[in-house]
Formats: sequence, C-alpha cells, structure tokens
Amino acid sequence: MTLGRIWYIFAFVRGGLHCRYAESESAAERAIDYFGRSGWPVAPCVQELAACLYYGPTRVPEAIRRCRALLDEGHRGGEAPVLGFLAGLEAMEERFDSARELIERAKTIYEELTWTVNVTTNYASLAADIEMLAGDYRAAERLLTESCGVLEEWGERAHLATQAPQLGEALYAQGRQEEALRWADVAAECASSDDANAQFSWRALRAKGLATLGAFDEAEALARDAVDLAAGTDAVAQHASVLLAYAEVLTLSGSVGAAAETIEEATALFDRKANRAASRKARARLRELNRS
Repeated sequence: MTLGRIWYIFAFVRGGLHCRYAESESAAERAIDYFGRSGWPVAPCVQELAACLYYGPTRVPEAIRRCRALLDEGHRGGEAPVLGFLAGLEAMEERFDSARELIERAKTIYEELTWTVNVTTNYASLAADIEMLAGDYRAAERLLTESCGVLEEWGERAHLATQAPQLGEALYAQGRQEEALRWADVAAECASSDDANAQFSWRALRAKGLATLGAFDEAEALARDAVDLAAGTDAVAQHASVLLAYAEVLTLSGSVGAAAETIEEATALFDRKANRAASRKARARLRELNRS
C-alpha cells in the first residue's frame, strides 16, 4: 500500500500543483491499481485521474469516453467528482444542457454524502467553467462569489488562489475591470509559488486589467510571464486561455496584428484539446478583431 500512496501523492502534486497532467494521469492509474489490490477505496485516485482527463492534453471525445468508463466501474465515493469533470467536458462539446444536468447530479451526491466542502471546492469551480463556456457570465459570477466568500471565511487559501481568478474573469467579461483586478490581487496573495495554475491565472487576469488602465508595459510583461508559465504545463485549454488574455492586452495596446497571431495560436491549442466551445469563441473573437 505504501507504493499506492506514493503514486497518489505524485499524481496530486504533478497534476494539482504543477499542471503536468500526462505524468499525473499515469501516476493516478498506478495508484488505482495499488489501492484496488490492497482493498483500499480508490475514489481519491479516480478523482485525480478524471481531473487529468479534464485539464490535460487528452482530447475531449476520448476524455468523455474514459470518464464514462470510470462511472461504469462504480467506484464508491468517486461518482460525484467524475460526474463533475464529465460535465465540464460535455460543455466543451457545446452540450450545455447535458453539462448542467451532470454537474447538478454531482452536487446532489455531495450533499447526500454531506461532503458540503466539495460543493465549494469542486462543484462551484466546474459549474462556473460550464457557464463561462456557455457565455452566461452572471451565472458564473454568482457561483464564484458564493464559493470565494466561503473560502475567505474559512481561510482556505489554496482553493481561493484558483477560484479568485475565475471570479475575476467572470467580472472582466462583464466589463467590470476594477472588480476583476481586486480578485487578481486576492489570488496573487493566496497563491503558493509552486501552484502553476494560480500563478499563470492571476497574472493573465491582472495583465488585462492593467491594460484597460493604460499601463501597457506592465501589462505586457505580466501577460508574457503568464504565457511562459502556462507553456511549461500540458494544461492545454488553460494555456490557450492565457494566450487569449495576452491577445487582449496586445489589442488594447494597439498591436492588432500580434493580437491576431496570438488568438490563432490559442485556437490551435483549443483544437488540439478538441474543445469546440472555446475554439468557436476564439474564432469569433478573431473575426471581430479582423473587422476592426
């Protein structure tokens, strides 16, 4: 069982902190094998594996197939997190009704098991991802305002470091840049130095906010740092989103040609993941930029 724990910890660190999901996926699969042979519940390992399929380089149709296979295996306690990540993947396929149904099923299971902490730490973030892809930024804001408020009340800095930029993005999408900047500051304060997701997310958000204030040099430097950090991971869709933030900064500073090239680079990454919803939105953004 010692080997199982080692592989589980490795999967958690490489995925949850470093955003190296291919390595994390392999480790999670090994952990599942060791946990299962030892008679230990495999639910924590299954959650890590589903997270890798969602955030990592596995193409969406294959990730959906594998999440459904994990559900068919009926791992006790693992159903809710797998449903949550499956919901996010369905949203990437632009099946938003299905995504919302699945994420609400995950929430119901968490509540039935009295795992209320998971509603704040897992459900809220994934439900907000779905609404952001669907373009319902107010719904994403409502979800994240509640969850970030609870996390602040608890003093839970690790999850706040990643959810605060999500909330900031929902606010920025509604033209509320000053409020978005506040949440970038919260994330920067909470983020540990080795949390890749938090580090590139707050930089990307703050860069856009600063650009709206005309602080272009600082904004571009921050955006480039964010891109470099994301490029060191295999979080394909998140890397693409950081590139879109950089493109926003370039657009605001008047570098329209460079912005268009950056959006094209982001679109290629979304296509690599087969994230149709995000790819469609990026292409629409590029067409709008080319018309301006």
